[in-house]
Amino acid sequence: MLDVLHSLTRAAQSPYTRDIQSQNLVSTALTCQQGWEKSIRKDSASFIKALFSYQIMSRTSCELCKAARRSEGGEIKVDPFSVLDVAIPPQSEDKTLSQLLLNQFGVQAVDDFRCEDCGQKGHVTKEYYLSRLPTYLIVQLSRFAGNQETSKILQFIDFPLRGLDLQPVVHPALRSSVTGLYDCIATIEHIGMTLESGHYKANVKCDVGDQAGGWIEYSDEILTRYAEEEIVVSKYLLLSMYDIPLNKMEFT
Repeated sequence: MLDVLHSLTRAAQSPYTRDIQSQNLVSTALTCQQGWEKSIRKDSASFIKALFSYQIMSRTSCELCKAARRSEGGEIKVDPFSVLDVAIPPQSEDKTLSQLLLNQFGVQAVDDFRCEDCGQKGHVTKEYYLSRLPTYLIVQLSRFAGNQETSKILQFIDFPLRGLDLQPVVHPALRSSVTGLYDCIATIEHIGMTLESGHYKANVKCDVGDQAGGWIEYSDEILTRYAEEEIVVSKYLLLSMYDIPLNKMEFT
């Protein structure tokens, strides 16, 4: 992380590359780092938080006055989370987890928005990115739309067992410091149509013993062993857990 800040700072100080864009990248990287360190200090004793937490940065800019809205932490807002909720838009044509993530993160234009700085109504640009990745990533598919607990979205969403790449949804100022590649180690399926009823099944990857590389399905007291190539995409998939086998992004 510090290598990124150092390289961006050198670029910003160069007479040939000193521009607003590089200065903004430095500011974004520093704000994200400071926000994460503040979050860690609040809960420094939490072992679980250290393993599962990630960070999201967001910023809203007015196209009319070119001003960034001020939030509690400055023009950039950073928040820690432990479960990555991924929305499935109704009638969505996206069939993969990667496509859903690309639609959820990035830069989006919003019409008919009244700016708090200039008071004018017009277009705003919203930035929404990951700014820190966890050691263990929990992805939850939001299959229940809004507060409609009985409106379950039964859509097949393909997810990679190996090499889920989060780098495209990390803020550009931080991408060079993260690999963003995750391998799936567990899934949970909810078979049912409401949140108050149904049956849960868990699938866990084995890494030890004779079953290393295989998977085990837990359905109440019934255990079923199967090979990785036998895994099929389920419309009941609710949650996936990923481990990052290479380097993770962290502030040092």
